Amino acid sequence: MTIERYMDLPENIYGAFDEMTDKAYELFVKNKYDVSFNMYQECFDMIPEPKKDYGESSNVIQSNQ
Repeated sequence: MTIERYMDLPENIYGAFDEMTDKAYELFVKNKYDVSFNMYQECFDMIPEPKKDYGESSNVIQSNQ
């Protein structure tokens, strides 16, 4: 079952962003913090300028400010 998250992100990055944030979370849970934070940074870089609240992606934005 796919959860509809990040729906407000532009369609061209939605899939990759969703997949990467899931992987970053899994890495974090496994205490692989450096790799997890690097992946979250990549996710943050994918969010178009100006950075704004795109639903759940706001968690990525907040963690990078």
